Amino acid sequence: MRNASKLMTVGVLTTLLTGGVVMPAAAHDPASATVDALERVAPDALDGNVQAPTDGVDDIPFHAELAEGDVSLPTAVGAPVTIDTPEGGIKIELPFATNQATAQGIAPGVVAYDNANGTTTVSSVKQAGALQFTTVIETSAAPTEFSYDIAVPEGGSILEGTGGYFILDSDGEPVATIAAPWALDANGASVPTRYEFAGTTLTQVVEHASTKVVYPVVADPKFEWFNLLPTVKLTRSETSSARTATGLATVCGWAARTTGYLGGAVCGLNAGSIIVNANRAYGAGKCLRLLIGPGVVGGVPYKDGYCR
Repeated sequence: MRNASKLMTVGVLTTLLTGGVVMPAAAHDPASATVDALERVAPDALDGNVQAPTDGVDDIPFHAELAEGDVSLPTAVGAPVTIDTPEGGIKIELPFATNQATAQGIAPGVVAYDNANGTTTVSSVKQAGALQFTTVIETSAAPTEFSYDIAVPEGGSILEGTGGYFILDSDGEPVATIAAPWALDANGASVPTRYEFAGTTLTQVVEHASTKVVYPVVADPKFEWFNLLPTVKLTRSETSSARTATGLATVCGWAARTTGYLGGAVCGLNAGSIIVNANRAYGAGKCLRLLIGPGVVGGVPYKDGYCR
C-alpha cells in the first residue's frame, strides 16, 4: 500500500453542444458564431491554449510538442487526431469525420471542423498538456449522439471506471483517462447525458432535443494528461479488507496517508465500485490496484511480488 506509484493521465477530449440558434446566422460568420458560443457556454475551451497560429488552413494541421505528449490536429477529411505520450500513442476519430467539409483556425491553438450536419467540432490544444474537443450544435434538430473511435496503444485496452474510462497500454498501465460526462444548458441547468461504449467506440449521448433546455448546451467528456496522479497497489490482505464497506473505510484511511487526492477520490461515491472490483480481484487469486484520474476511479486486478 505504501508503494504508491504515479499515474500520468492523458487528456484529450471535451465536447460542447450548442443545440439551438442563439444568434441570427446572418449576424455572424460560422467561425465568429462558434467563438461566440464557446465564450458564452464554455469559455475554458478558449483559455490556456497553445499559442500556435491557426488563422486559415495553411497553418493547419499543426503539431504541438507538450511536456508529456505531442498532439497533431488534422485537416484531411476523416483523419484522426493523434496523441503521442511516453506510455503509448492514441488516435481519436472525431464525430462525423467523414462528413467534414472544412477545417478552419478560429483562434490561436483552436481548429474548427464543419461536420456539414448542423454541428461543428472544435479542437483546442492546452499549454498545460491537454486536448479539448467541443462540438457546437446549431439547432435542436441536430444529432444527439457523438461517437469517438479510439485507437489504443498496441496490445492495450479500455477499462470502465466509476463514471468514466481508462485507456491502458499492453502492460495494463494507464495512458489516458476519460472523465465522467456532464452537460449544462445556458442557465447552468443539468442536461441528461451518458456514455455508451462498444468495442473501441465511445459515444456520448446528450438528450438535448427531448429536454426543455436553454441553448446553447455544453456537454463534456474529457481526457487529460497534464497532471501526475497516483495509483495504489493493495496487498492480498488489503484487497480482502476492501471487499466490505467497513474494511474499505480502513483502506481509504491508509490511502489518505499516502496521498490526499486518493483519500478524497476513493471513498464516498466510489466505494461501491471499489468493493465490487476488490471482490473480483480477490476471487481470482489476485490483488486490486486502484487507478485515479480526473473525475474517474477504477480498479484492476494485478499479480506480482507485492501481491502477497
